[in-house]
Amino acid sequence: IEEMVVPHSKTTLPEVVVLPQKENRGFCGGNNAGIDWAMKNGFDYVLGVLTDPTQIALYQQQKQATQSHAGPAIDLTSLSAVTIPIIDTPNSATTQYDFIYTDSTGKQWNTVKVKVGTAITWVNKSSAAHSIYSGSPGNNTNVFSDPLITVGSTYSWTPTKAGTYAYYCSFHPSMIAYIIVTSN
Repeated sequence: IEEMVVPHSKTTLPEVVVLPQKENRGFCGGNNAGIDWAMKNGFDYVLGVLTDPTQIALYQQQKQATQSHAGPAIDLTSLSAVTIPIIDTPNSATTQYDFIYTDSTGKQWNTVKVKVGTAITWVNKSSAAHSIYSGSPGNNTNVFSDPLITVGSTYSWTPTKAGTYAYYCSFHPSMIAYIIVTSN
């Protein structure tokens, strides 16, 4: 198909940039290639469209899930700083990447409990760019956000009010996790 599409695109749409890949990277992998290219070429914005029925179904499922309560949480209220890695999850049935805190026994958590004033840092250890927005897909609460966390980068937020905060990645809407913040 590439032999047919790329030459035709260059002729009929010279302003369109086609990024041929050596292998099929899937929907998210293709989006990440485009985001990486746009960042390297000085673009300020990237428009993403969910067209894959599986991604749309996951988006709707996760949106509905975030309107419910957070699951069991690991109690980290004794810590003044918490780091939450963003990781690849190739064996997951629901998401290719996730926000996962791993405790000393190896148990993984997507809900953490901290106290007001705890410095929370996310570090992108995955193979793709991500974002963090408080709320749920389609319902951003604007409490905290970072629109682009590239591979190896970090984002930090320190809560000032008690509450339960859902958060998600706008590039991968099935990535949803929670922070339960308690008062001192």
